[in-house]
Amino acid sequence: MADEEKQVEMTESADTEMVEDNETPDAAAALAELEDTRKALKRANREAAERRKQLEAYEKAEAERKQAEMSELEKANARTAEMEARAKKAEAQISLIQKESAFYAAAEEADLTWANEQARRDAVLLLDLSSLEDDEIADEVKKLKADRPYLFKQATMPDTDGTKRGSKKPLKEGEMDEERIAKAAQKYGVRI
Repeated sequence: MADEEKQVEMTESADTEMVEDNETPDAAAALAELEDTRKALKRANREAAERRKQLEAYEKAEAERKQAEMSELEKANARTAEMEARAKKAEAQISLIQKESAFYAAAEEADLTWANEQARRDAVLLLDLSSLEDDEIADEVKKLKADRPYLFKQATMPDTDGTKRGSKKPLKEGEMDEERIAKAAQKYGVRI
């Protein structure tokens, strides 16, 4: 019996210890911990920013040092390589501009009218002209017209019912329009 009482007391004391260990901290302690965390985060961000600036400065200094170490021939070769890269980029841009012009010309030849300027720009983006050959552009315009008709204005049929549209302006005193003149001439047998 004594052993059972000791076990019950031990389990009760263990249960109360677990409850005390699992209690949540009060709000003031939580706020203090949150503020400490925010301060630590700000410090870490400042340190990271300082280190990024230092790294950029080191990289710039290293590039300048390498530039200074190069011989005149190496400098000339580096400039030549840079100029060649820029020339290739410019040629690619010129080619793209020429393809855009060909695209617009093909759309005009197909008697297509753009719905608006944004539709015109969107069509160029949809096609990715850089991957197309010059002879493929006309076919792509036809496909674009079939797949995305909202980019183009729809042709409207003219009114053929013969009714006049709009309103006539009232004539001022002493003025006569051609229709009234023709009726008056016919009425009185005068040729105009």
